[in-house]
Amino acid sequence: MFYALDVSRLKAIYGSGEQALVDEVLSARAEDIQDNDSFFDREDGDGLDSATALREIVSGKITPRDGAEAMYGYVLKILCEHLGEHIGEDVACVRDHPYASQLVAAGPPIPIPYDPGDFPEIGYLSADDIPAEIQRINAAPKKAKVSLKLLLLSWMTKGLIGRQMNDEEVKEDMDAYRNTLEAARAKGLGVVSFRH
Repeated sequence: MFYALDVSRLKAIYGSGEQALVDEVLSARAEDIQDNDSFFDREDGDGLDSATALREIVSGKITPRDGAEAMYGYVLKILCEHLGEHIGEDVACVRDHPYASQLVAAGPPIPIPYDPGDFPEIGYLSADDIPAEIQRINAAPKKAKVSLKLLLLSWMTKGLIGRQMNDEEVKEDMDAYRNTLEAARAKGLGVVSFRH
């Protein structure tokens, strides 16, 4: 999922102390926050809910908690939904494209706890970064990356796990990603992506 927005505005929220923004998001995105809290309903009593994570992001004072990375990631997604707009086409996995994507390397645009091996996978590009990413897409071979590890996993599970995109799927995915970036560039905005 891609959200077109002013990435510098999003970055400025971290540590800003903007209580009015917290109140606005909690009100406007109440259903999303409730859904997120239901998804992360835990019995361990760690006390982290979406509102707490949002307040910590805005205050810039995050309390370390084991296993809370996903909660902060999904609250960041709620912020992006609030500040920006869902944009673009379905893109399966930029990580599987045959070039070194800046989006994939970037991680979250603000310093939240983040586990790149867990969901949501987060990446971002500022409006200024988009032209170079489009050049990487255009210059890349339209061939699927092949991972021996995933091939073996797919073979052992009879295709249930470890399936890789073929050349045609990679080309279609790269085209969808380029179209998404072009749409954000036409608006003069950057993008923040979430994969889950």
